[in-house]
Amino acid sequence: MPADFDTDSSKPSIHQEGRRALFDRGPSGRVKFTSLAARRKAEQFTAKVRAAVGGTAFEVRRWPYRYSGTAWWAFDAEGDSGSVSLTFVETGKTDLPMDAPRDGTGEVADAVDAHYLFELLERELSSTT
Repeated sequence: MPADFDTDSSKPSIHQEGRRALFDRGPSGRVKFTSLAARRKAEQFTAKVRAAVGGTAFEVRRWPYRYSGTAWWAFDAEGDSGSVSLTFVETGKTDLPMDAPRDGTGEVADAVDAHYLFELLERELSSTT
């Protein structure tokens, strides 16, 4: 996990506190996971996406769009041995497509979560380790 994505492990899990978001970014500008449970969920998801593209991605595209008055986010990545095409809708809660990391549809709490989830995915997919 990139070093600048910290975890505030002093906070309860997302289920204990009813948190719906994966990330927080305070006035310091440092991005933090909302809990250890959120970090684990994001780590598991990024590992599945990385496996789906076969390791390092050579092309990543992401963009927001609005459909029927709702904000959606698209994320595509191509690697040496596979590709992913993911879609996320802003619903106020988090539901990552863990069972379909290649072409699933998931939910993100808001635009902040979509942005940092995609940033995390891009970093993990561009890493050679």
